[in-house]
Amino acid sequence: MTTLKSRHFRELYKNGKKFYCKLFIIFVLPNDLDYNRIGITVSKKIGNAVIRNKVRRRIREVVRLNTSALGKGLDIAIVAKREITRVKYAEICKSFLYLAGKLYSAYL
Repeated sequence: MTTLKSRHFRELYKNGKKFYCKLFIIFVLPNDLDYNRIGITVSKKIGNAVIRNKVRRRIREVVRLNTSALGKGLDIAIVAKREITRVKYAEICKSFLYLAGKLYSAYL
């Protein structure tokens, strides 16, 4: 698992498939690699730097613990929504696993 570059983000936003839930949006596009590239976006609308970093750490941990649910060979961009600051970590995990299931079934 590696991180995305800005050109990969632009490609994902333009051509990627979107998956929604109340906490975040996931953009997905297949790549020709044996591993996933993942990027996390948390805008200033979410809050100050401390809150944004906390949200980013939580999302990164959820992804780290559940990489097997995503499959292989995907570029993935996760965009946090404002609601994510109002929920507990368990709710973030639940929402991510829900979207990972939709993502996995779409790219079997």
